[in-house]
Amino acid sequence: MKFQMGDATDILILLLPVVLFLYGLINLPKNAGCIMGSAHAERRGMYVFERSTSNLTLALKMGNQPSPSDDANNLLRQLLSSYNPDYGLGHMSPSIYDTAWVSMVLKNGSWLFPSAFQYILKLQAGSGAWESQSPSPIDAILNTLASLLTLKVHNTGGQFDESISRATAFLSSSFGSWDVSSTDRVGFEVIVPSLLNALSKLGVDFSFPQRLLLMDLNDATLARIPPRAVYDLGTPLLHSLEGLIGHIDFDQVAHHKRNGSFMASPASTAAYLMNASTWDDECEAYLAAVLSRSEPHDEGSVPCAWPTTFFELSWASLRQM
Repeated sequence: MKFQMGDATDILILLLPVVLFLYGLINLPKNAGCIMGSAHAERRGMYVFERSTSNLTLALKMGNQPSPSDDANNLLRQLLSSYNPDYGLGHMSPSIYDTAWVSMVLKNGSWLFPSAFQYILKLQAGSGAWESQSPSPIDAILNTLASLLTLKVHNTGGQFDESISRATAFLSSSFGSWDVSSTDRVGFEVIVPSLLNALSKLGVDFSFPQRLLLMDLNDATLARIPPRAVYDLGTPLLHSLEGLIGHIDFDQVAHHKRNGSFMASPASTAAYLMNASTWDDECEAYLAAVLSRSEPHDEGSVPCAWPTTFFELSWASLRQM
């Protein structure tokens, strides 16, 4: 089912609370932000309304401040410019983790989204990591595991050996000091082992003090979610199907797809395309649409969730109450 909002008047009515909320940001302290926490939001560095608020903040710092009505009209124009008639809209910042998964999608022997891989290539830090704004080590670990995996699958001629070596060294060091027992991220015990298994098949293995604990947590979680439950009922892990590679038959989850995606997750949708036996044109179109909304300076990137139309409108409305 495609996203339907009716005529232009309906769209403006729904967007009005967002405009009121964004305009109200001018009374917040300079360092106040609109950061959303969800199952995997923190590990993917997700910020809400970043693009819209940045333009408003810039305008307010200038000497000739526009009138409130001008601000509202400008914000409506910005929001509507990113409105996709098939999907809706979303204003979340780029996710290295999700972009890495999208970069690994092959179609007919060719990389489907080469710009996503180029985005990953340019963001490796001097430490070898793909860093995160979160202070928790799990965020950089997840980013770097996914990015290392895409480097390995793209490294057909050895051209990325040096980058792979630096990423591997960073992960070896991080795993050595990682306290698995104190990690607080939904689904990490499913996603990290899945990435470790994928890398092991490509010749990259990691031994670390708490690996056994991690695998015990993985076994316990998957035991509570048998494949039949995923097929018949669905679970929040549909947002992270990449963590279920080797645990489920991806052909059996196709009916959980909505509007080309699995719970609006680019990573999960990419994993489905990579593991289902039949190509899905709707999933391909969804990922292409997500990539099309990236800013010029973040070309090739995807967020951790898109679209987020109803969340953003509802959240902004609640903030006004």
